[in-house]
Amino acid sequence: MSRILWIAAPRPDDLCIIAETTRAARAAGWEPIVSPISMGGTGENSIALIDRLDPLSDAMLLLPHFISSHAALQEKDRASVRGIEIIYPLATPESIPPPDALRVCPHYLREHYATCSRDTCGHAGARCPPGKSCPIRRRCR
Repeated sequence: MSRILWIAAPRPDDLCIIAETTRAARAAGWEPIVSPISMGGTGENSIALIDRLDPLSDAMLLLPHFISSHAALQEKDRASVRGIEIIYPLATPESIPPPDALRVCPHYLREHYATCSRDTCGHAGARCPPGKSCPIRRRCR
């Protein structure tokens, strides 16, 4: 099953950035969908499509200047309310994380030794941070 990366691009003049980001998202393992507002669509169309995203597997990427667009802000707010992971800021399109990297606790480590590998947790708390999980603490979901 494809994991969707919703690309919130606020302006049609960002076409070069959109194309480069779309290629990088595919290379990272995502199925990218570019927001209709970047192509002159309306915010209502975007909200209806965002409502169809799966909060457990899909994500939203905010491109630069998204804050300059009221419709892009509406998309971000709707995704946030639905619990969809939001990727922002992004240093370069090549730094788009693969789908499997999302929702993993930042304290989770897989240590590799010459004779074995083991999972460790560098978190002093009893639970993963909200919205995150790891193989060690699956019960924390």
